[in-house]
Formats: sequence, C-alpha cells, structure tokens
Amino acid sequence: MTRKMAWVGFSYIFGLFLSSVLGISISFAAAAVLFSAAAVMIFLKKRVKLPAAVIASAVCLAVGFCQYALYDSSVYEKTVALDGESTVFSGKITDKDNSSNGKIAYTIMGRLNGRISCGAVLYSDTVSADIGDKLSFSGEAHKISDSYVFSSESYYKSKGIYLRYYSAEDCTVSESAFSLRRIADRYRSYILGVIDENMPETEGSVMKAMLLGDKSSLDDNVKTMLYRSGCGHIMAVSGIHMTIICTFLTALLLNLTPLGRKAVFFITMVILGFFCIMAGLTPSAVRSYIMLFIVGLGSALGREGDTLNSLGIAGIVLTIASPYAAADTGLILSFAGVIGIGVIAPEVIGRINRLLSERKYAKKKELNRIECSFIGSVCACIATFPVSMLIFDEVSVISPVTNTFLVPLCTAALLCGAVTALTGGIPLLAKPLLFIATLLCKPVFSVSELISHTPSIYLPMGEPAYKYIAAAVTALIISLMFINRDIISSCLTGIVCMCAVTAICNIGRMISSDEVYAAYVFDGSGGTAMVITNGRSASVIDMGGGSYAADKYLKQKGIYDVDMIMLTKDPASEISAYYDRFGLYRTASYFCLENSGVYNNEELSEKLCYYEQDKLYTVGYADFFADSSGGTELFINDLLFYIPVDKTSEINAFCTLLHGRGSFSVTGSRYICTDGKGEYFSEDSAIYDNCCVEFTIKDNSVKERVMFVGSDN
Repeated sequence: MTRKMAWVGFSYIFGLFLSSVLGISISFAAAAVLFSAAAVMIFLKKRVKLPAAVIASAVCLAVGFCQYALYDSSVYEKTVALDGESTVFSGKITDKDNSSNGKIAYTIMGRLNGRISCGAVLYSDTVSADIGDKLSFSGEAHKISDSYVFSSESYYKSKGIYLRYYSAEDCTVSESAFSLRRIADRYRSYILGVIDENMPETEGSVMKAMLLGDKSSLDDNVKTMLYRSGCGHIMAVSGIHMTIICTFLTALLLNLTPLGRKAVFFITMVILGFFCIMAGLTPSAVRSYIMLFIVGLGSALGREGDTLNSLGIAGIVLTIASPYAAADTGLILSFAGVIGIGVIAPEVIGRINRLLSERKYAKKKELNRIECSFIGSVCACIATFPVSMLIFDEVSVISPVTNTFLVPLCTAALLCGAVTALTGGIPLLAKPLLFIATLLCKPVFSVSELISHTPSIYLPMGEPAYKYIAAAVTALIISLMFINRDIISSCLTGIVCMCAVTAICNIGRMISSDEVYAAYVFDGSGGTAMVITNGRSASVIDMGGGSYAADKYLKQKGIYDVDMIMLTKDPASEISAYYDRFGLYRTASYFCLENSGVYNNEELSEKLCYYEQDKLYTVGYADFFADSSGGTELFINDLLFYIPVDKTSEINAFCTLLHGRGSFSVTGSRYICTDGKGEYFSEDSAIYDNCCVEFTIKDNSVKERVMFVGSDN
C-alpha cells in the first residue's frame, strides 16, 4: 500500500517541529534550501530514478518550515510584543473555570485590537458570562511564560492562547442563545456530579480523569503512583477512550436498531464528536477522533484503512490552523503511542506468528491474546520511552508489564464510566456500573502504590545527560528503521537502549558523592523553597508555598528521603500542603517554630518537632540555627547557607553561601549571580526569581565567595 498521506503528513509536522526548535531565520533558510533541492530533483527525475515520496517529503518539510516561521513572525511575535500594554480584546468564550485565586478564568478566542486573531485568558470576579457568549473588554495584556513547575507558554501556545488578563474594563457581554460547547460543558458537569455521588473520593477522582480528563480533584500522590506504575496515560483522553466509546456505540446501534452501517457510522461520529467537546478538545482526543472518522468512513465505503495514512491526515488537520500544536507534548506522545501499537506491534506479532507457523516442532502456531498484549505494550513503550525521557520528571520502565495486566482493569472501569455517560447517568445503571468501576480500581491502586515505593523501576530525568541519551536513542531507532527497513531490529535496539538507560540511572543513584547541592526553587506564582541535598537525602526549608516546586526538584533528582521540612512562613497551612504532597517520600520530621500555630495531632505525632530561636539543632547531615530576625542558618560540611526571612532582606538575597561559619554580611563581599544553567555573571548582575537555581558546591575557589539568587523586582 502506498502511504502518500503518511509521507506528506509526517514531513509537514516534522518541519513544524524543527522550526519550533531552530527559530524563524534558520527556518526560512532551510525552507529555501529544501524548495531548491525539490526543484533540482524534479528536473533530474527523468534522468535519475528518484522516488516521488522523496520529492514530496522535501516540499512538505519546507512548507512546514515556512508555515511555522510565517505564523510565528506575523501573529505570535506581534501579539506578545504588546506585553504590558493596554489593549482591547473581543471574542467568544470557549471555556470557563474556577482559578486558584478565587476568580473565574475565561478562555476567549477572538481578535486583539481588532487585528490579530489569537486566544487569551481573562481572570475576573466581576464579569458575568457563560461559554458561547461574546465578550469584549480592555485591559493590560500579559505574555504567558513558563515557570519551573509548569510549561505554561508551551501548553497554551498549542491551543492558540498567547495572553493573560488579570483585570478587565469596559466589558460588554453579548449572550448567545445556543452554544454546543455550553451544552457539552453542562452535561460534563452533570456526569462529574453523578460520579461524585456514586464513587469514593479517590476512585471517583481517577474515573473523572480517565473519562473526561478532569484532574482537578485528583490527589497528587495518586497521580504520581499511577505514572510511576506506567498507567498514567489512561488519565489522558486519547485513542483508548475514543475506541471504547466508538466500539460500544457501533455494537449497540447495529444490534438494537434496523439502521445500516453507514447510518450507524454517522450517528456514532456525531456522539463521539460531542464527547470530544466534553473532554475539552485536547489534541490527543481530536487526533483519535479524526483517525476513527477516516477508518470508519473507509469501512462504510468499502475501502481499507491504513494507520499511518490516517495519522498523517490527522496531523495535518490538527496543525494547519495552529502550527504550535506540532510541539504539544500530549500530541507527540499520542503519535508515538499510535505508531508503537498500531504500526510496530502488528508487524512484530505477524513476524513472530509466521516464524511459529513455519516451525514443524513448535508447541503452538501463533501467539495468544496475553502475549500479543504484552508485545503491544513493549512496542508502545519503545516508541514513547525516548519522548517520555524528554518530557517527564520520572519515567516508568515497568509499563510493558503493568499495561498488560493493569490497563485491562482500567479499561473495564472506563467502559463502566462511558456507559454511564452515554445512558444519561440514570441511577438504575449508574450506581451498579460505578460500583463495579470502584472495585476494578482498587487492585490498580494497590499495585501502583507498591511500585511507587520501589525507586529502581522508575527513573529520574533531572540530569541533562539523560535528555541527550533520549535524543540519541530516538535518532538511532529511526535511522535503523529507514536504513534497514527492519522493525524487529529497531525494536531490539530500543529494548537494549531502555535497559542501558535504566542501568545507568540506577548506578548513578547508588554511587555515593560528597557533593552538596543547594537549590532555590520557585513555582511561578510566589511559592518558594530552599532544597539542600547530598544526592541521597534532602533538607527542605520552605519560604512560603514551595511544596510544589520542592516536590518537582526532588523527583528530578531521584531523591525520596527527606531529613526535614522546615516551615518558616505560615506553617499552620503549609504543613498540610507538604504532608499531602510528600506522602510518597520518607520524611523524617517537620520543624515549626514554637507558638507558630501548628498543633500536634495523631497523623503528625511522630514527625512534628518545635524549634526555638538562637538554638542549634542537628538533623541528618546538617545543623541549623534560627536567628532572632527569623532567618535560618544551615551548616553542612563547614559551609553556611543563609535563608532570610523575607525576599527584601539582604539586598534581595534568597540564598547565600559563605565559606566557614560566622555572621552573615553582604556589604563589601563578592557575590555571583547565576541563570541556573551554570553560567555565572559579573558582580552587578541579577536574575528574576521565576526560575530554579542550583549550586554545586565542590569548587574551593567558589566556596570563598558569597553566592546568592537575587531579584530586581
């Protein structure tokens, strides 16, 4: 079968992705070279036998470069250039949600200053509007930027949203009589309520994530457990979810109605499209819908479908209007998973079955269902493993096993939820179905919790070297597939690479080191913490709301033993945040100042400690001392770390490192500022505080100087 659309689609998407990495000027230059090369190949085609696919790929790759670069320069750059300026925005509300600051977050797709088509998010507690309404307002525009804990800019760019507004003036709301999105959102809220009524909190939160992608009520520890066990992908609405609903609806309509296959197909696609809107039109869900539509249409018309061709068409549809979607992590993982399960796995299973059938003395002539499922899981893992290494803080290496035995339980639970949603959530069906789903979820949680306490089977991805290894593995596998055209050898190479990376990561964690790392971490919304570690255990000094950032840093480093968590700001509320988020860490103690409002209880009885000012304490490998001003001095290996009580003290110093012990003073001292990537600047430099900065303490010449992370705000 000629896979024309696969060559076209993948070349175009690859051009978009490369352009997002290379930048505008290089992209235009690359496009010019590719167009020229395509013209030469067309001219020489009669003399030299050149495959048409090669020429088409060169042209589509160049088109991808041009599309991204033109859109970036003519739309995105002009939009973000208005950062901090007063602008006018008008458009239609496509989403509405409650934000963490108590305001309502409105997602609006429309026009900026009446000229530029883009999306924006407005946070407001004064605007009263609903999904589908038209909203016009003026306000100060703010560019969406990435933070240490979340890549906000990349996430919103893939959706075509480039600006944020924190206040609005001159608001005009035009109510809409009908909105399909609004209907879908209200039905979604109704189904979420049905799940809450009929399932326990933990199981219900996972069901809401699996069925509709709603992770708002999902406990962080449960989410971490599922990702560590390799089952986390089930919480993103994608091919599994859409296929289950499509299969169920098709079987139901064919068996209970006199409708023909064509009518059933179109009814199914309408319902599936409505479900896709309920799930938030995520790229992975839309990708799955497009592929199911193409395959189903081909079947209804009596034509054979092809996975790669369908995937290529889906990629073009998803990125033609929004080129930034090509770099969306969810879409990339979705594409990799489809290639692993839908392309590589059938080829591997078919090859093995042919070998078995040719052997006279083989005990069986083909693989059974469990063996096929396991091979499919391995192939999916091979395809997604390098991508996961580049994206996530931790990567599971046991996913082929868990996907074989645990995902079927999740799929059965998901089917119960899907039937509940498709039948209107009527109590007669919802109650027993969701009870069964609860029972199915329990063994998944038990196994996932056991796996999450076994660090050797999930790998920390905080070291840059691992990212380079992931890129090298991807290039190697793709090269082998193109050069040898042998999927089996490429799969074996992928398995060997996965085993090698696993061994390297675990050996690296076991090797003892005398190096001490000091990191200031910031979550992007005001939460800050100081994390000091020797590579095996850590001490966390919270400076207010830093649990999220500290958790991310420790996961990246692969450190799960915490000697102490010291709460210096608002400990009464922060201790619960740390206790909830650090449930999977082996935390020895929580330190709070006496009379801080934190009271001992049954849960904290063995871990809560009170400390006094001007008194030295020893915890793990560190000594700490709280001075009368509220600052904290931490002594490790004859090194002093000073953490001021607030951000404005000590000329905006958050973390200072002094050689030896003694009173801290910045006046007259040399200081170094860093961008967190190992680049040190002059004494007059400063950085913003929306980043993570880490110091490796091993250079004696550095120890003799003062280091601090400052802010010029």
